[in-house]
Amino acid sequence: MNDRAQAILDFWFDDLIVEKRFKKDEKFDQLIREKFGEDHNKATSNEYDYWQDEPLTCLALIILLDQFSRNLYRNDKKSFEYDFKARLIVNDAVYNGYLDQMDEYQRFFMLLPYIHSEEIIDHDRAYKLLTNYLSNHPNFSEIKNSVADLKLSTVCEEAKCPNLSECWSRGTATFMLMGDTCTRACQFCSVNTGNPKGWLDEDEPKNIADTVFKMGLKYIVLTCVNRDDLADGGAEHFAKTVEEIKKKDSTIAVEVLTSDFNGSIESIKTVVESPIKVFAQNLETVERLTHPIRDPRAGYQKTLTVLKKAKELNPNIITKSSIILGMGETDEEINKTFEDLRLHEVDIVTLGQYLRPTLNHLPIDRWVTPDEFEKYRKEGLEYGFKEVVSGPFVRSSYRAERALELNNVGLA
Repeated sequence: MNDRAQAILDFWFDDLIVEKRFKKDEKFDQLIREKFGEDHNKATSNEYDYWQDEPLTCLALIILLDQFSRNLYRNDKKSFEYDFKARLIVNDAVYNGYLDQMDEYQRFFMLLPYIHSEEIIDHDRAYKLLTNYLSNHPNFSEIKNSVADLKLSTVCEEAKCPNLSECWSRGTATFMLMGDTCTRACQFCSVNTGNPKGWLDEDEPKNIADTVFKMGLKYIVLTCVNRDDLADGGAEHFAKTVEEIKKKDSTIAVEVLTSDFNGSIESIKTVVESPIKVFAQNLETVERLTHPIRDPRAGYQKTLTVLKKAKELNPNIITKSSIILGMGETDEEINKTFEDLRLHEVDIVTLGQYLRPTLNHLPIDRWVTPDEFEKYRKEGLEYGFKEVVSGPFVRSSYRAERALELNNVGLA
């Protein structure tokens, strides 16, 4: 381990933790600035990315980004920004098995970005929140290994979702059908773009069903890349996968997050006539920003029409859509989008913070605060949605199985 990472860990564990010197005052913030301000600057400018290659240096990086950001940028949106980055690094750390190489104390602090507290107020209570969480939970490793062994794709991995660790540890996952290459190129999305030229894995429906059954999942989300190279956009493949899952266990609830099938009514019908519970198609953003943020073949009205047609074809399903915030939208436009979704009989909408996947993607326009997310949730509910799931880390399938508890999936 390098000297700077060692200095951070020594200061954190031997000084702050032992002496319980957590404070909210300018002198303490200045102390952090003097000792580690330069390290923090290097971490936030990606100069310390190589620290992610080893468990303890990775822990030092997370402490820099998550905890020290709160001292260096107190009451500043930058602190919020670096908290996002820290959580993404935690996901990679868990995925790489770093927590298995740490003692419980180190593991606890590695997972701090999941607590969202200004400081450690109750160490014991906080640790209990993380007991049997993430790598301690057998589901995480089992799902990870099954996905790899069967050459399946999950949107959790491909889209760099910040909730991957949490969802897999709870025994839920979102499987991405029809490969990992999309025929479209949206400016916010990290999924590969290309032309699969009609390729389909005929074994995929059965392989996914086997994995879902093996893991004992009771609620599964199926999504897909856009497949404009297929005549039906992959609708029949969706239906086959749902049917295979139901053959294994008819009690498993299935939610589908589909492409727009280029507006094909026959394709929509194929999917909604399969035994699904929820049909989702994402607007992604407000009407004004749809182009150029979304691929030219996507469309604001096209998505709304697909959602309404799905409800018309099967009134028993729940319809759902998602809006990503932080890409340049205004409050007025968010409310107009709520109105448009309800006019097209959409039941549930989710709101989450945009995270820029790489420097080649759309820049972040703003960091939406937790209070603003709560405000948008309240405003959305006034339009008559069954539920509005709203929070910084919310994604369209996040805690999907809890959407109808009507409590912001436990975030409220």
